[in-house]
Amino acid sequence: MARMLFGNDIDLLSIVYGPGLPANWNLLRNAPRQLANRNGLWQPIINLSDAIIADSIKAPPPLGLLQTRDYRSFQGAIRFPSTSTAPVFSEMDIDSTLHLLFARQEASGVFECLCNPPGGDWSGLSVLDNRINQEFRWTSLPRVSGSEGKRPDHVIEFFSDKAESILLAIESKDRGSQVEGNVGSRLKLYIQKLIQTGPTISRQLKQDWKLWTAASFPVPNFSVISGGAFQWGQMGAEELDQVLARSQLDIVFAVEFNAGQGTSTIHVKATPSATFLLNKLDELAQHFSARLIIQKH
Repeated sequence: MARMLFGNDIDLLSIVYGPGLPANWNLLRNAPRQLANRNGLWQPIINLSDAIIADSIKAPPPLGLLQTRDYRSFQGAIRFPSTSTAPVFSEMDIDSTLHLLFARQEASGVFECLCNPPGGDWSGLSVLDNRINQEFRWTSLPRVSGSEGKRPDHVIEFFSDKAESILLAIESKDRGSQVEGNVGSRLKLYIQKLIQTGPTISRQLKQDWKLWTAASFPVPNFSVISGGAFQWGQMGAEELDQVLARSQLDIVFAVEFNAGQGTSTIHVKATPSATFLLNKLDELAQHFSARLIIQKH
């Protein structure tokens, strides 16, 4: 801990307490400049103090040190280069876009199971049985599942008329080139193996959580599809095709941020296993009026 005290004779007094290391206390006593050059923690204490009082169980007795500092002043004009006002978008903005699109959409048959921050909760994964309004949650999620599975950044549940839930596991990256090859099968495997273990807790919607003690998971009817999300780039629609094939995904989202217009466009391409999502995306985008556009390829 350091305190700053101002007076007539001493401009800055640092009082330091702590166990520290014996070698550091010896250097402070005998060669403080050498300690400042070696240790980033001590550097500001030594370089910005006229006097130092240090006390530690490893440095008896308490040490007092007066220093001669080199005061420098600058008489010229200080100028800082201006920064660009154009926003720079990143993977976090991709995650935020997906979160805003899919969150709190249960009335539209969509449930956000897991969401990478900002805005979301990556601490656990939930699945909702909308027939009985019961939520099942897995906590303390593993980073991977065996040697093949990969934890998704987002998992979205779509309710089907056939009493089957469809889980969309999404890998999000800043650029399409960063989406891993064959990641689609690894995303699916992670979800499949996780759900086979049974949930940690469950609850009726908006009620308290309870530990899940049954041996099996009560909602066995589900299927998993995979998706990738990234920024729309100069390659345009060609990049959608490339990522879809290279990463073995069922659907890809490329977000185009139109900062000057205050709008965003999500470019989407799906394989036959995920084409049912296209109309659902149009429905969800209507909540944002003309600020969010779904462009199908």
